[in-house]
Amino acid sequence: MTGVQTCALPISHAPMDPPAPYCSMYNPDEVELPPNYSITLDGSPRKTTPEDDAIARYNIAHYWGMCTLIDDMVGRIVTALEESGKLENTLIVYVSDHGEMLWERGRLGKGLFFEPIIQMPLIVAPPAGVKPQPVIDGIVETFDVAPTMLDYALAGIPPEMSASSLRELIEKGGPGKEVALSHYGDGRHTFKTLCAVTERFKYIWADRERSEEFFDLENDPLERTNLINDPAHADEISRHRKLLLDRLSVTRT
Repeated sequence: MTGVQTCALPISHAPMDPPAPYCSMYNPDEVELPPNYSITLDGSPRKTTPEDDAIARYNIAHYWGMCTLIDDMVGRIVTALEESGKLENTLIVYVSDHGEMLWERGRLGKGLFFEPIIQMPLIVAPPAGVKPQPVIDGIVETFDVAPTMLDYALAGIPPEMSASSLRELIEKGGPGKEVALSHYGDGRHTFKTLCAVTERFKYIWADRERSEEFFDLENDPLERTNLINDPAHADEISRHRKLLLDRLSVTRT
């Protein structure tokens, strides 16, 4: 018998108030502020006060505590599977729907496509007898979690599902995808922003402002320089626009 159990742990959100002992597990005074803490969204300098810095360090320390709490809760789930004799026949997928700005550019939360938000955990522990690759360096998407679970459950992947199973990549390794697609909107379809990321570049399109952004993640990993109007990158910008449109044209579920 095959079953699916989802366990949502929505702990790492504001307000950042983990219970003891996690609230005091990390010392705010030892927290290093993120590299983009003192700039705004457009990359210009942002003035802060010592009080602002103390609040940010306090929030970050509590966020780390919440993440450690999640790790411990996952550990309890794994222990329960082991004690019940079900661990060897269980596929565990540890994933999030988004990351967290955590005071990068003076912000908390999500809603943008900077790396702290779209880089998120995806850890897979296959059933016993399957030796996974320790680390996959290539691009993958949470879009592909559902067909991966269906694949391991031998349930069959519906032909109308445009997402792909990650099983072969997990077990044999490989280069990953050419491009990852991200989407953000307000749920009422009054606006949306789209992002296409390849190994080196990131292209962003926002319909509300009719704006575009383009970043070279290799030479500008902190995403401080928007290259959308740089003639030297015109070919890559055009290629990424096409990659985004191509993905949208074939993406269904």
